[in-house]
Amino acid sequence: MFGNYWLELEPEDYIIDVSQNGDMSVCMFLIAPNEYEFFIFGQPIFQSYYVIHSMDNATMGFVPSAQSKKGIVQKG
Repeated sequence: MFGNYWLELEPEDYIIDVSQNGDMSVCMFLIAPNEYEFFIFGQPIFQSYYVIHSMDNATMGFVPSAQSKKGIVQKG
C-alpha cells in the first residue's frame, strides 16, 4: 500500500535475470540497502505502470501501462 492505494508487485518486478545465457542462473534483487530507515521503491514499481508526477501538488498517479497485466489501482 502506497499512500492509501494498493499497487500490485510481482516477483518478476523486482528480481531480474542478469545471467549471460538468460537462464536465470544469476539474478539481481532490485531493492538495495541504504543508510535510511526505509527503502525507496522506484524502478520495480515503474516498470508496469504509467506514472504521473506533480511537483506542484506533491503527488504521483499510477495507471497500469498498456502492456501490463496488472489491474486498476485500488484505494485501500
